[in-house]
Amino acid sequence: MQLSLQHLAYAYPSCVNPVLRDVSATLPCGWTGLVGDNGCGKSTLARVACGRLAPDSGAVAPRLFSIYCEQDATAAPDSLHDFAVAYDRDAVALRRDLGVEEDWPWR
Repeated sequence: MQLSLQHLAYAYPSCVNPVLRDVSATLPCGWTGLVGDNGCGKSTLARVACGRLAPDSGAVAPRLFSIYCEQDATAAPDSLHDFAVAYDRDAVALRRDLGVEEDWPWR
């Protein structure tokens, strides 16, 4: 099932200008990456798409189960060690697909 974002607008209460203005997109099933400059609204768009922020206008449909992972490179994920030392087929495939090199979890 795809996720449809239609004419989204969002402004943080402390900002004069909206971060998102008339943003529309259709996200297909599977993984989707958001790429752009720092501060351009990628995280805000992801929060709106996941339902963590309500848009000032526009629509997100349908409402899907989603999890938003905060960007915090200062804290290692709880299961990082388990993931780093797992050599089952799924863990190896996931590290390969994500491009995680052997030494990354220890840096």
